[in-house]
Amino acid sequence: MGQGGDGADGHQKAPEKKLGEVFALVTGVCALQGVVPTAQRAAIVVGVELPVYDITKKHLIVSGLMGDTIFAHFV
Repeated sequence: MGQGGDGADGHQKAPEKKLGEVFALVTGVCALQGVVPTAQRAAIVVGVELPVYDITKKHLIVSGLMGDTIFAHFV
């Protein structure tokens, strides 16, 4: 009937592609291209924000501007 790679009805089979490959073809970018840099940036931001928050809260409480209450956590 047909050659190798033909379907049962004589039509050519479309090549199978992974979802990421299809997404890259349609959008022109790799699906996970920005995941690693975004995760690294988030880790750096959290690594800087937590100590600054903790030191600031400690100074507000020690200086007497705020008590050690739940409101100190929202400043």
